Amino acid sequence: MKNILVVGAGSIAERHISILWDMVPSASFLVLRTIPEKLVDFAEVTTQESVAWDFSPDLVVVASPSTTHCHFIEYFVDVSKYIFVEKPLCSSAAEAEVLLQQLRGDCKNSMINIGYNLR
Repeated sequence: MKNILVVGAGSIAERHISILWDMVPSASFLVLRTIPEKLVDFAEVTTQESVAWDFSPDLVVVASPSTTHCHFIEYFVDVSKYIFVEKPLCSSAAEAEVLLQQLRGDCKNSMINIGYNLR
């Protein structure tokens, strides 16, 4: 795994970066911020279009506000084989159904994992 894209720059995203940095120190990280004012210590971008084909992420971690999860999964499922998303997967049943239809189509080789931390 060489290129890791983290969507979001909040505390959960920072935690994922820290863990992945320890696990894969040779990886290149890129952070896609959804809130422009948030500062991070890694290379960053603010639009998904600038990431998809130039960076070619091997792993996408979606740790953005929950209402954006489904949108980012739908966008990056064609670009990355592995996607890890914090719960919830989508913010409505209708969004989830659209995503499932997409995954049943051309994106059968993508693996999506959902993080659920019990406290």
